[in-house]
Amino acid sequence: MTHNSQNPSSACGKHEILIMRRLDGEITPEEDAALEIHLASCPSCTRALHEYSKVISATARVEMRSPGDEQWEVYWSRVSNRLERSFAWLVVVLGAAVVLFYGVYRFATHVVRHPTMPVWAKVGLLALVAGFVLLFASVVREKACLWCSDRYRGVQR
Repeated sequence: MTHNSQNPSSACGKHEILIMRRLDGEITPEEDAALEIHLASCPSCTRALHEYSKVISATARVEMRSPGDEQWEVYWSRVSNRLERSFAWLVVVLGAAVVLFYGVYRFATHVVRHPTMPVWAKVGLLALVAGFVLLFASVVREKACLWCSDRYRGVQR
């Protein structure tokens, strides 16, 4: 359409809507008669009607196929693999956290009981260890929340 089809007040813009209504089967007889008159004098709209008709014809031939049994088996095996791996990673992270916290506990008790270390050094080391533990817990919590709410988790990249 050579006219500005974005402007609804233009002749072609109004008729473009009628073209769509005709293709959707929603056009009234009066609108169809007005469209026919316009199409007789507007090769651009006639071309657009022809192109839109080809698109509708092509999409009408598209069929939705149901997946076969083999495809469903592959799908469910992938789902179970993802669940198993997720559970395995959860166990690994929990095990690492337990070992880390036990190591921090042993380190802290050793530092606190060390007789020659000054108090300010003990406080500084304990604060440093406590900061790392809190940071680790914060990162684990954030990653767990993101993992639960990630809309794109199953998307293949």
